[in-house]
Amino acid sequence: MSQDTREWTASITNESGDSLSGNFKVTYPFISEDGQTSSGGGTTSQEPYPQEPPPTDQGSYPPPAEDQGSYDQGQTQEQDSTYQEGGQTQQQADGGGEPPAAVGFGAHNFNVTAGNRQVVNLHIPSPGLIKMKASWQGDASLALILNGPGQTGYYMRKDGRSPLWFNFKVTQALLNQGSEWQVTVANFGGGSASGIISAGFTPAQASMTLNIPISTALLSPRSRLVS
Repeated sequence: MSQDTREWTASITNESGDSLSGNFKVTYPFISEDGQTSSGGGTTSQEPYPQEPPPTDQGSYPPPAEDQGSYDQGQTQEQDSTYQEGGQTQQQADGGGEPPAAVGFGAHNFNVTAGNRQVVNLHIPSPGLIKMKASWQGDASLALILNGPGQTGYYMRKDGRSPLWFNFKVTQALLNQGSEWQVTVANFGGGSASGIISAGFTPAQASMTLNIPISTALLSPRSRLVS
């Protein structure tokens, strides 16, 4: 390794005015003016250590999203008002709701807009025949549906234009599961329809068996005419 020796003559004066002078010698590795240090077998570049520029705005990292509401994951999506029931697609009406259910047999007025229905609650006291009919003005297509105890699906259904009707036999086996039934006029299409739904019930007639005992008739003998 190349070395360089430098000498200085220095004079030092203290506070009392006394002075001290002498020669000083310093030996150190030779460093050229181009920033390279001689190390014998090669040259090592001594580049100044780069300094990182100061951050411009650490408070804004990471930048806020402009529209986080459109991010799909983790967002609650609005459910469509369409739902499935009985194999039909029904659209729930916005507001207004359905009219209260009518009760009992007889004639009931109905007015059903798109996606709404009118319900008639029936109490079936005994086995018999339910008779339903719905009639209305216009070309709207409606559905006449009978629901009862024992199953979630309908027992009877008719779809189409006015009039719609059906008869359904209620057995004792069905009554053993419950006596409350529902008849519905539903509007699965568009527009509105107003009309009358008639509910009737005919009890089953008990079979009449006439047990007539058969006996031998005793006939009094007639008087014989003797000629």
